[in-house]
Amino acid sequence: MSQPLPPIIDVHAHSMLASWRNALKRKDGSETATFEGVAIPDWDPATAIDVMDQNGIQAMLLSNPVGTKDFTSSEAVPLARQMNEELASIIQRHPTRFGAFAVLPLQDVDACVKEIEYCLDTLEFDGVCLQTSFEGAYPGDSRFEPIFAELDRRRSVAFVHPATPAYSSALSLPLIPGIMEYPFDSTRAVASLVLSGMRRRYPDFRYISTHGGGTIPYLAHRIAFVAGRRGSGYGTELDYEGIMADFRNIHYDLAIATTKPQLAAMQAFVPVNQLLMGFDYPMVAASHIQPMLRGVLESGLFDDHELAAIARNNARALFPRLAKRLGT
Repeated sequence: MSQPLPPIIDVHAHSMLASWRNALKRKDGSETATFEGVAIPDWDPATAIDVMDQNGIQAMLLSNPVGTKDFTSSEAVPLARQMNEELASIIQRHPTRFGAFAVLPLQDVDACVKEIEYCLDTLEFDGVCLQTSFEGAYPGDSRFEPIFAELDRRRSVAFVHPATPAYSSALSLPLIPGIMEYPFDSTRAVASLVLSGMRRRYPDFRYISTHGGGTIPYLAHRIAFVAGRRGSGYGTELDYEGIMADFRNIHYDLAIATTKPQLAAMQAFVPVNQLLMGFDYPMVAASHIQPMLRGVLESGLFDDHELAAIARNNARALFPRLAKRLGT
């Protein structure tokens, strides 16, 4: 396939770090690292660079999909620091190929704020990675307010990856969480952020909702309509227009969200400058990158200027440190 796009910046790429793998093995007493019942795929920087070179990707912003989930607070705080130091080492060796979202130990919010300071000021990361929910709590929960306040003060970026919701064990569906629960949890996270008033209080940090925002582009009207008339449950006073405006103050990546109906919903919902390219490698195999690209290119929904924005320019605007390393 010819590549009519400028070099791509992939905002949804995962690093299966050795520090994380080893911690999981120790925790489970196993020789194989798994999370949420799924074997962790192999990953290393050299292979990731080969994948980039084969698919027209200039740089990947690395994140960890679940961070320190399922570890105790005393384990999570040092593990997050170890993972972030490993990420920094990767970037130091490959400054024009990788950026990073910091791992935060959500078990300890005070430690999270300290880790934000260290990762953004000392390691010079591009933002932080959060999970859509943690221990049953969503972004509108007051426990997370110090994190959003600090990100807002810095006008930084939160890349928010789906997590398995707390209630999933009660479901009698033989489906892995990635099939439906991940996009549903992304929807709940954005709705919680907005309906709680958290987004209104902290409008200046950038929130990236993955996989096209779950079902937000489709359900935003219903959520705003009902909450604007019957209340949100958070005790906030938000009208329909305000809720919709806050929903639209979100960025959306296109990982596994590149069919024409998905793209058309996002195009109708937010400006093109809030769409970002992502492929979810290696949780999604490299062989799926080209089909995802074809979905965007062959949708017929975007002109050349818009395609360049989605592929690269929007990310450059969000991540000036990475953009500076990449040059023109």
